[in-house]
Amino acid sequence: MKSKTNIQQIIVFMLAAVFCLLILAACDKGSDPIASHPTGGSSELTAVPGGETSSRQTVSTEPTASTGQTEPTQRTFADLPVEELIDYLLSELPRAHEMVTEYGMTVLVSGEESEYKSKCRDIWLGTDLDGKFTREILYSICDTGEIFEYNAVLNLWQKVEDVIPKFMAVLRLDKALDNDSYIFLLDDVVWVDDSSEPNGYRIDNDKEEWVPYIASLQTECHVLGPGEESAMELWQVSLDNFVAELNMRGEDILVEAGIYDGGIYYISEVYHPAPLY
Repeated sequence: MKSKTNIQQIIVFMLAAVFCLLILAACDKGSDPIASHPTGGSSELTAVPGGETSSRQTVSTEPTASTGQTEPTQRTFADLPVEELIDYLLSELPRAHEMVTEYGMTVLVSGEESEYKSKCRDIWLGTDLDGKFTREILYSICDTGEIFEYNAVLNLWQKVEDVIPKFMAVLRLDKALDNDSYIFLLDDVVWVDDSSEPNGYRIDNDKEEWVPYIASLQTECHVLGPGEESAMELWQVSLDNFVAELNMRGEDILVEAGIYDGGIYYISEVYHPAPLY
């Protein structure tokens, strides 16, 4: 009986020892720190190439840019919407703005391109009558922002700052040259619409100044003559026939003239119902 009691005591002692060991183990485990992840704004994600992110904390409070992001490309004139392209032309070229706002010309972006150093977008100025657009002046805007004007008579592109616009002048024949060319004298004038005048206009000439220009066989000439559909029409003639018409009339005429590189490339007579002088 005594032996049985001793055994029971040993078992109880052993169980008590195991229980104490379990308690000690639990206490040691509870003293370890618990791993946690950043929450809220307490840490930042740093960017790495390729757009991946790392959870490494940084001390910087500045936002970091990702090298994997693509910077927006700079817009070129090739990308401009039609409305912005037209606005650019009219803001950069006062005479085009005047023709649209003062003289009622219409702007057309046809989608066509011209090749000059680089691809350039074409813009036409013309008249729109009963839904029919008549193309008259061709401009082209390149990627560089340069604006060119096409000269149909000379068949060449000119930078707009180099273009001498056609102007109105009184023309007088000076003399013939040996190379089938002629020297004309031009005195530029201004046509002014004036309802107080008998014919509704007047021709102003602040200062009479005759400037000599050479016209060659390549000069495009137009004179007024009897028309097929109206009493008076413009007829394109050769330079020799133009001179012959002047000699026959024996007087100065009012013309629209185009000058390039010191010479006349375009002459077109202008109708005026009243005497010139």
